[in-house]
Amino acid sequence: MNEERDDGRNRTDGRPDHFSSEETVGEILLAARERAGLSPEEVSQETRLAVKNIEYLETDNFEAVPAKVYVRGFIRTYAIFLDLDVEHLLNKYEVQTGQTHKTKGDLWEIEAEVVEEKLGSAFPARRLLLPIILVIIALLIVIFMVTRWDRQEDRSLIQPASEEPVVSDTVNVQPTEQRVEEAALPDAPLEPMQLRLSANPTDSTWFELIIISAIDQGSEPTTFNFLLLPGRSRTFEATEAFIFKQVSNAGGFTILLDGHRMEPLGKKGQPANNIQITRDDIPR
Repeated sequence: MNEERDDGRNRTDGRPDHFSSEETVGEILLAARERAGLSPEEVSQETRLAVKNIEYLETDNFEAVPAKVYVRGFIRTYAIFLDLDVEHLLNKYEVQTGQTHKTKGDLWEIEAEVVEEKLGSAFPARRLLLPIILVIIALLIVIFMVTRWDRQEDRSLIQPASEEPVVSDTVNVQPTEQRVEEAALPDAPLEPMQLRLSANPTDSTWFELIIISAIDQGSEPTTFNFLLLPGRSRTFEATEAFIFKQVSNAGGFTILLDGHRMEPLGKKGQPANNIQITRDDIPR
């Protein structure tokens, strides 16, 4: 009778009889898979381990596994699928990688059942879910704000507000009511002043603009609320005054008063309030 070498290579079930086998963990896994006539893709479908991780295990390239702490779980999953001696493979893995001690709490000793479905699908999905939700929320806010501004501009064009404004006396501007009462109307109607607002190519500005013009019974204020988009212009006419009740970007646009360029109302990006422009501001 010929004696068989008892080096762990003569077992057909892939389970060596002792720990001195020269085969590595990867060689044992590779040989067992080939004996079963399975491809890495077929193993991946059954175990939910990524094909790359299967290849890393079969070539003993444990350092290439994305999460090293789960290498033992991968080996356990693969060994159970191939009907191999799990403890033998885990012990051999420890010897190969120099992890021969048994200290509770070491990250590499985690032996929880870990499958690729959790590592390769669930965790990345959770990491991506929050940024996706935040992006969707941001888009909804932008859409809401743009729609709101468009509606305000449309309403101002169709039916300008006729409420009489109340101008704060924190700046050197007379309140609208007082100015209307004190306005001395000439015998002949004044030619209207033309105010042209042009947004900078890269800026947008929201306005609340009050226009005061003379009528038969006195002076009538008209309020416009609108958003001036980059590169766009709007022109207004008044016989008495223009009052910038609120401006969101004081330096984001240019002002032409009867064709004369005016100084900016303030610095770019800063708001401005209650600024009045009259016929006296037209350069002589």
